Amino acid sequence: MSVNTFCRRAIALLLLAAAASGVRAQLIEDLELRREGADAVLHIRFVSPVQFRRAVAASSQDLVQAFYDVLPAGDELNLITSERRLAGANGLPDIRITDEAVNRANLSRKLVIRFSAPTASRVRAGRGNRSIDLVLPGRASQVPVAAPAAPEPGTSGRYVISLKRSADPYAQLDAPVPSALQRYQVFTAQRVVDGQTLHEVNIGYFETRAQAEAAQ
Repeated sequence: MSVNTFCRRAIALLLLAAAASGVRAQLIEDLELRREGADAVLHIRFVSPVQFRRAVAASSQDLVQAFYDVLPAGDELNLITSERRLAGANGLPDIRITDEAVNRANLSRKLVIRFSAPTASRVRAGRGNRSIDLVLPGRASQVPVAAPAAPEPGTSGRYVISLKRSADPYAQLDAPVPSALQRYQVFTAQRVVDGQTLHEVNIGYFETRAQAEAAQ
C-alpha cells in the first residue's frame, strides 16, 4: 500500500469517527423549577418526543426511577448517558438526574433521580410530548423564584420577552420598563442550563410573535 493511499484511508476513518461522534446527543434539553399551587414542580424538557411509562420510588425516599420511551421523530439519534444537577435552596434538596438506556436500542430509557435528603415526590407526564414533571408536594414556598407556568411554544397570547438573565437570584433590571409596556406583566422565572441555575426577568404576555418582536 502506498503512503498516499494509507493517508487517504486514515483521513477517511477520522472523518467517519468525527461524524459518528457528532450525532451523539443528550436527550435532556433543560430543567425548570416552578410553583404549581402548593407544590414545587421540576419540569424536565427533552430534545425529542417522549412517552412517560411509570415511576418506581425507593422506600428511603432518596431515589426515584422514571421509565420512558423515545418516540420516532424522523431524526436518527445516537443517544448517550447524561446527567443534570439542580442545587437545592430554601430547604429544597440537591437533585441529580441521570438519563440512561434500559436496553441496547437506547429508545427505552429511564431517569434516575437522586435527592440529597429523603424527599416525598411523584413523577408524571408533562404537557405536550417533550417533558416529564417531578412533583414535590407541599413545597411551593421553598421554590426560590416564583414564576407562572411556562407557555407552550406557538400558543396564542403566550409570547414573552426575557429582559434579563443572571446567576444572581436578586438581580434587578438596569432600567425601568418603558411606559408603553407597563400594561404587561413583569415576572421572574428560573431554569437550569448546563448545570447552572439562571434567573430570568420576563415581560408578557404578547398575543403574537410579531407583537413581541415589535416590543423587543
